[in-house]
Amino acid sequence: MNSAADIYNLDFLSVIAVTGSDSAGFLQGQLSCNIKTLSPEQASIAAYCTAKGRVISILIVVPYADGFWLILPTSLVEQVQKRLQMYVLRSAVKLSRLGSSVLGLSSQSASLLDLALPLTDFACSIQDSRCLLKIPSVNQSRYLFLTSEFPATDTQPKGENAWWRFEDIRAGLPWFEADQSENYTPHMLSLDTLGGISLDKGCYTGQEIIARTHYLGKNKRQLYAGQIDADIYIPSGQSVVDPQSLQTVGHVLFAQSYQQITRILMVLNLENDHSGTFAIHDSDLTTIELLQ
Repeated sequence: MNSAADIYNLDFLSVIAVTGSDSAGFLQGQLSCNIKTLSPEQASIAAYCTAKGRVISILIVVPYADGFWLILPTSLVEQVQKRLQMYVLRSAVKLSRLGSSVLGLSSQSASLLDLALPLTDFACSIQDSRCLLKIPSVNQSRYLFLTSEFPATDTQPKGENAWWRFEDIRAGLPWFEADQSENYTPHMLSLDTLGGISLDKGCYTGQEIIARTHYLGKNKRQLYAGQIDADIYIPSGQSVVDPQSLQTVGHVLFAQSYQQITRILMVLNLENDHSGTFAIHDSDLTTIELLQ
């Protein structure tokens, strides 16, 4: 890697390794994506849900060696690993947390690796113990780099994680922390638009609720990205309102400020009539601009 290239030590993401001869069948019964369609060249975003179809965590599932790597928020690793372990039973499956870091790379830094650059979202290049994964982005290509060989070191240049999360919001990647776990269904997080929901793969935890939501058209809430031209702190779970009626129309999933701009991922209910504008329910009723 070139010392001049931007490298992001994404400490807010971690990896659970799921290995063993039964790992594919085990995850097929636990996650919302179709594990059978994945390959060393193709990963997928997915939801890990409760039986009631509520998302415990968003994950990116990467096929690797004799199993899979699950990329997920660090704040949810312990909860997810403990819960998955409850369902292993007598299956030939082992769960372990990968010790090395998840790195974020720009096109410039990714091109310095001796790995082919994946061209489409959630496509990956895997060689030996390394994986380069392309993730959704609006303004420039971004990649996650995983390896089981070594952790990130202090000698590597670090980009600002605030910028990385800022860009995740713009791309509609519905990462959230532990305080928002089990608040939403996969459709509310627009996971269907990212290819993270399979409707024909058979039974998995939460599948009945997820399928019913899709086929009966019962989902009235969706994920939206918004922006405020100011650097302000907005906690996850904060109410979003119609500034005219003060009617609550949704809640903040996650917010990130960078260079005097704050971007917000929101789950909004636009079923009822409102003024067409949105605001944070704070003392100033700070107006939100929706991003297309």
